Amino acid sequence: MRAARRPFFWLCPAGSAGPRAAAPLPPLTAVVVAHNPACLLLPPPPPPPPPPPPAQGLRLRTGFSAGEVFRKYVWYVLRERKFDAAAVDDLAALKRAAGLSDADVAEALRERASRVYAKFGSLMVNTSGMTASGIERKATCTALFQKMLYLSECEALLAQAGPEAAALDLRSVFGATEEDVDRLRIVSLVDVDLDKLDRMASGGDGDE
Repeated sequence: MRAARRPFFWLCPAGSAGPRAAAPLPPLTAVVVAHNPACLLLPPPPPPPPPPPPAQGLRLRTGFSAGEVFRKYVWYVLRERKFDAAAVDDLAALKRAAGLSDADVAEALRERASRVYAKFGSLMVNTSGMTASGIERKATCTALFQKMLYLSECEALLAQAGPEAAALDLRSVFGATEEDVDRLRIVSLVDVDLDKLDRMASGGDGDE
């Protein structure tokens, strides 16, 4: 005569049904079904914690705040990277990834403009009578001004209809005239000699 099979316990996912159960079993309830595996229902594991916000994630990975990372990348784009559409697109993508506002972008550009002015002086289009080193410094200042002006007028970085764009007045920072701005404005990156612009912007001391 065959001996009767002894019931035993089996671990099943929460909410699952036993072999002969018609409906999901209550959590934390052990149900013994003779001659079949029984189910001991356990609560589901807690969901993983949500990822940190982009700004916090940048701080955790780099040790800098999102605004500081953006400022450093602005300087890198202005001085070291080829100033083309891809560089501007990457800067706009960084703004979005870092969760920065238009006010943050305007403040970063304003701060950089002030530091460039402190290092290279006011914008001077006419450099006649200056020494070679003076001409080089003013050429660097002019190229950096052109790049920052383009960034300040880039819709992907700064909404032109917003108050932040209106308040960001690079002309007053550099002591430039309206004629200077019109003359130096980069309308399209396709129509400008980017290699020459980059050479001019990389001149002088490269410290931040």
